Amino acid sequence: MREPFAELTEQTWKQVRPYWEIQKPGLLHEDNTFGSLKCCQMPELKFLLTYEEWHIQLTPDSAQIDITTSGKSDIDEQYLMERLAVPFLRLIRGAVLLHSGAIAVNDRIYAFLAPSGVGKTTLTTALLASLPECRLVCDDILAFVPQDSDSGFLGLPSSSHLAMRHKSFDHQSFVERTQNLGHKHLLFVQNDKCQNRAGKLEAITLLQTGQNYVPKSISMVQAIPPILNQQMIMHALPAEIRRYQFRTCMQLIQHCPAFHLQEVAPNAWQEICHQYITSVIP
Repeated sequence: MREPFAELTEQTWKQVRPYWEIQKPGLLHEDNTFGSLKCCQMPELKFLLTYEEWHIQLTPDSAQIDITTSGKSDIDEQYLMERLAVPFLRLIRGAVLLHSGAIAVNDRIYAFLAPSGVGKTTLTTALLASLPECRLVCDDILAFVPQDSDSGFLGLPSSSHLAMRHKSFDHQSFVERTQNLGHKHLLFVQNDKCQNRAGKLEAITLLQTGQNYVPKSISMVQAIPPILNQQMIMHALPAEIRRYQFRTCMQLIQHCPAFHLQEVAPNAWQEICHQYITSVIP
């Protein structure tokens, strides 16, 4: 298949392609967090992701993704495509990735950044349940690129599922089906609750555990360390591309409002959603 928003990374691909051309083929990324994930650059500007029995070939020139498997697997191919294949291809093509959940309201995208386990997915799911016009953009990895028309940034949708650590939202009307995957519980979201086009990134909210549910606006200086800390990169990404992505990320911080929210508390999601909708979403 072709990456669904490939036209929006054409300009960034033109920027970073020369750096990949001079990069020697070899191992680019290895991560045990996902199990045994590896990404290797091959000749002719192709890349190979291997994960358990799965082999994913990425061809950035055509934005093509080809997935094969060498055996049976419990992993849903749709989950693999959205969680690994599409984000890695976007990263190779010059998009910047943040460890983030995100929703869209009227095509405006709102991102939630935090380390694993703080509550990005739960807040994303609670907002989907609370706000009829809310749509799912991504559950874990948000890709963004500069807009051509102004100094803003576009967020690229990538997910139709949510990976939960609990089953609190299983019976919501927007859940099409569920699946257990290791310690994760997957909720696959109905098409009409998934964002199907890119949108301007309107605000970034940094999440922490705590009892203060009211989002507070923070300065650019305060936002820089936590946002850069949640940027996702390959271990052996060419230095020129690292610098390009750092500059892009700093431009995002400069132009996108940032908020701080202490939001994880038992049985408080309704109040948290109310405060977020009131304070952040116009």
